[in-house]
Amino acid sequence: MKVLVGREAEHDEINGLFASVAADRVASLLFVGGPGVGKTTLLLELQRQARERGFLVLRARASALERGFEFGVLSQLFEPLAVDMDARGRFCDPADTAWSSRRADGQGPAGSSAADPEHLPAWLHGLTPVAALCRSKPVLLAVDDLHEADSASLGWLIRLTERIASLPLAVAGAMCPPGPSDEAAGALLRRMRAVEPPGLGPEAVHTLVETLLPAADAAELAPSCREVTAGNPFLLRRLLHGLGGRAGVTPEDVRGFGSPSVSREVLARLHRTTPAAASLVRAAAVLGNGAERAAAGELACLSGPERDDACELLVRLGMLRDGRALRFTHSIVLTSVAADMTVVGRGLAHARAAETLYVRGAPPERIAAQLLQASPVTVPWAVQVLREAAAAASRRGATDAAVTYLRRAVEIRPAVGLRTDLAKAEQEAALPGADTGLVRLLSETEDPRLRARIALALCRTVLLRDGFTASTAVLDPALDALDVVAPREAADKRARTVAWALSLGTPPRLTGIWLADRPRDRMTGYRADALLACQEVVAGGSPQRAAELARRALAAGQPAEHSEHAFVWTAAGALLAAGMLDEAEEHVTRGLLDAQRHGWIMSEFVGHSCRARAELARGRLTQAVRSAQAGRTALGRMGSLMPEGDTLGRAVGLLAECLVERGDLEEAGHLLDRHGFGDGCSADRPEQYRLVYARGRLRLACGDASGASEDFLMCGSHVGDESSPAVTGPWRGYAALACLRLGRKEEAARLARSEVAAARGWGTPQVLGNALVLAAACLPRVRRDLLEEAVALLDASPCRHILAAALTALGEVVLPSHRERGVELLYRGFELAAACEDATVLDRARVLLRGVGIRPRGPRTGAAALTGRERQILEFALQGMSNQKIADLHFLTRRTVEQHLSRGYRKLGVTGRAELTEAMLRGGV
Repeated sequence: MKVLVGREAEHDEINGLFASVAADRVASLLFVGGPGVGKTTLLLELQRQARERGFLVLRARASALERGFEFGVLSQLFEPLAVDMDARGRFCDPADTAWSSRRADGQGPAGSSAADPEHLPAWLHGLTPVAALCRSKPVLLAVDDLHEADSASLGWLIRLTERIASLPLAVAGAMCPPGPSDEAAGALLRRMRAVEPPGLGPEAVHTLVETLLPAADAAELAPSCREVTAGNPFLLRRLLHGLGGRAGVTPEDVRGFGSPSVSREVLARLHRTTPAAASLVRAAAVLGNGAERAAAGELACLSGPERDDACELLVRLGMLRDGRALRFTHSIVLTSVAADMTVVGRGLAHARAAETLYVRGAPPERIAAQLLQASPVTVPWAVQVLREAAAAASRRGATDAAVTYLRRAVEIRPAVGLRTDLAKAEQEAALPGADTGLVRLLSETEDPRLRARIALALCRTVLLRDGFTASTAVLDPALDALDVVAPREAADKRARTVAWALSLGTPPRLTGIWLADRPRDRMTGYRADALLACQEVVAGGSPQRAAELARRALAAGQPAEHSEHAFVWTAAGALLAAGMLDEAEEHVTRGLLDAQRHGWIMSEFVGHSCRARAELARGRLTQAVRSAQAGRTALGRMGSLMPEGDTLGRAVGLLAECLVERGDLEEAGHLLDRHGFGDGCSADRPEQYRLVYARGRLRLACGDASGASEDFLMCGSHVGDESSPAVTGPWRGYAALACLRLGRKEEAARLARSEVAAARGWGTPQVLGNALVLAAACLPRVRRDLLEEAVALLDASPCRHILAAALTALGEVVLPSHRERGVELLYRGFELAAACEDATVLDRARVLLRGVGIRPRGPRTGAAALTGRERQILEFALQGMSNQKIADLHFLTRRTVEQHLSRGYRKLGVTGRAELTEAMLRGGV
């Protein structure tokens, strides 16, 4: 016997009904549910099975049009019989009965207004005539749409269900959930065994998709089909039939599908019940999911009681999930009702909906959603609402939505101010061509304030793409004109430009030269504190003073505007330079979360870069690489930059520096080559000093002392000889090492002393410790003193990988004369380098220890034994990446990736990817 798809439980109920008939028990079954859930289909299946079992099946279907016709359902049930029964239960021809003649004369129940027994055929007053029908064969009485039945027929069925236990008789029906006023239907529901068919489950939906859309990927489409229909069989079949003629159906096609036939069927059913419900459904579809009941009722022109009754009915029928915030149970109904409207009608409906929401004081984005689809829009408040909606969307990071709202506002009123807002929103959304729009607007307007606003927005991306000089060429004319009418406002915009330039790594000497020719800034508050903190670092002043100013700037909290976010990064950078790593990381984390929430890509890049520098200072080299990679990924999303990354190499330089620090020289080389910054690239822009610095570090580590010397000296020319190492990094110290390897000892000594002198001026453990370790190699006479000072300084600091380098270098110096202390120092350096995953120092310490006959007791198995590269590749493997994808991501060969994986598996004691998850849960990775 065939079972309906996904209806195994209901099939069991049907079998239970027939079992009750056979056992002389009460045999009744009532399918209850909303429209389209499959009640009628299940009732027809029951009838089919009853006929197969030899039942006499008498069926009827109630209708709202016949609700006033007493015993109308009973007439449908029994009139098809070829013979009827008289009052004593004897079979006879219906034409000979008084009942038939009275009906033919129009004197029967149709003319009555109450269920008076005198209007009931005599043979239906008792159970004996009905029992006579069951003498020859069992009987099934099946009635569909019982909620529409007349009260007289419902009363008769209730009395019948009380007395059928001893008869081979079954009563079955289907109905929508009755309302509180439907007393007779409610009483019948309580008397019969009720079954509520649920929506079809995932397997059943998958089977139907596979059957009705054989060319589609059922596994891909089934979840979205079930999502939009909630498993409703009627809606699901209409959806699949509607999609049947399409090729390459996707889940997005399913979610956006709207069928006029679904709309007409649903609205027709509601019209038969109550026209108010159909009007409310149309209004709710126009307003969208979550519409307020009052707003939908007002749009549908319904009174309060009409609206409430319609809501109650729609919830009871399962068409709405919630009667307060009107949410459709099946999203296909919403899209279908909306799709069934004409273009003109839809536009007018959305215009009325926008006005309704505006009068009711709805949030701007709710009103704007209607204005996007309204036509025509003539109300004077529309542009302001769209502007407010765009601002709200931007605050929550929905930059694409902000662009959409402003584009609609410009369509309504193409004013320069609105077009400027649109161009800035497109810039925040990283859309290609946003800068072109700003340039065009800059040439069209003469208003000084508006020109300065446009120039400042344009300046940010020009600064990142083309450098500081190009950005000031854009900004200078606008700010000079603004200085005449609003000097404080001009100073504020100039301060923002400097803050962005510094947070993006522009050499301070460039911003200093630019500000020197300008009027003194009239700044107070957090802006002044942030820039003064940075100035303190640049000048090599007091770390304590810089930290105090930075704290004052950051006490104001996270600014609401993207342009103001630069002051957060400037102040956080000052804290980093002052060695306040904990405070800096706390503010960087907050700023980064804020940038990600708002969709501020440039701020996200700067935040990841700040975090990478903080982790680099602590010696968390793997985490530093990850943060630098995250920053590079964020910057790659900016539509105004080249597809391969930013042309200044800001993100590339930082990532390469982190990789070199960890000892991943091969990957750093591939990274620079791929982005055009390898050997042969001049990198002659001052903003590229960090890139040149990273390339010099790579060349020095690879043995190219000549190339490294050129890079470090170029770096010095970009940042200036008087630059503070707290800002620019120890380029003099590494230049000294390069000169030493080239045999230029005097130059090396001069550079080393210069580095130490500049570092002492600032005095933080990271800056001075690094300078001392680098200078020690170039100043042999004071080498031990410098290293002893470095170890003492760094021992209490969080800069663990610099301490590892200092311990290893000091151990090498001490080892010949004091073997025991030298070994102890080398062991400490070895252990710290292993914890930091500093491959260069780790290898050096291991070689020195083995040189005196000692094999370091470093971990050979477990997570601690993994190199940074092995750990990273294992983590990508855990994410499900293929070997080839990992190789492409890191610019390695597939064979190299396989070797790293094999060594990692061996150290973790696993045989392959299948066991990596368990190793991770054990703390292995």
